[in-house]
Amino acid sequence: MAQKPYKHNIEYIEQYYSYGSEAKVVEFKPAHQEKKVQVPKQEKEPVTTLCIDPIAFCGLMVAVVMLVVMIAGVIHFNVICQDHAIMENYVNQLREENVLLSHQYHAGYNLEQVGITARTLGMIPVEEAQTISIQVQVPVRQPEPGFLDNIVWFLGGLFE
Repeated sequence: MAQKPYKHNIEYIEQYYSYGSEAKVVEFKPAHQEKKVQVPKQEKEPVTTLCIDPIAFCGLMVAVVMLVVMIAGVIHFNVICQDHAIMENYVNQLREENVLLSHQYHAGYNLEQVGITARTLGMIPVEEAQTISIQVQVPVRQPEPGFLDNIVWFLGGLFE
């Protein structure tokens, strides 16, 4: 058989030509090869990134702290209101008890018996007592200097 003539002449250009030492070495695989167990590849989950502005984050933290402080204040205020109601009820009970005891005290003694006991101890009625009148003049207190008076006094002392 004769060779067919090529339509184009093949020219080897050095930049595309691979010398024998640079040629790719092909490895021969044996015909009898063990089957490798392949682990299924895990699909990568899409990574989501969250960009946080530090000033906004600080603002949110301050808002959370203020919310906690406000809630604590409301709880404290409710406890104080409950304590106030308890103390107010206690004061009202004491006033009622005071009225009862005052009535019981005034109703429990006889004025004539008290007068007789006072006379036996040497006391005399007010009408029989000697009275002495003394006139006393009480000096008028000068008013305390106010805030503006103190400022005028201070400035006067600076410029003397």
